[in-house]
Amino acid sequence: IKAISLKIKVLILILKIWHWHDKNFNDWTFEKQREKFNKEVYEFMSAMQDFTSSRYSATKLRLVYEEMADIMIAGFNALKYHQGYSTINFKFNIVRKRKYGKDGQHKTK
Repeated sequence: IKAISLKIKVLILILKIWHWHDKNFNDWTFEKQREKFNKEVYEFMSAMQDFTSSRYSATKLRLVYEEMADIMIAGFNALKYHQGYSTINFKFNIVRKRKYGKDGQHKTK
């Protein structure tokens, strides 16, 4: 039951994110959302660089997590568009066929 409850909470959060996005960015295209995703990836990479160069400051680590969350939010919103959904679905079909080691790395291409 705990695992199901968490999955339901996650799905509800994704729906809340989509609702917020629809309300605030209803005229966006997939290309605009992709640009937003790319910007968030860049900000995450910058935050990671700041974190590692700061000798692993807890404050800098929090910024890394926040940028990671921004990437996920932008990614969830990309799923609403045909291009985002079809790309992720295509890649997921490839990923599911792979064999994985205990380290989480796939052993086949």
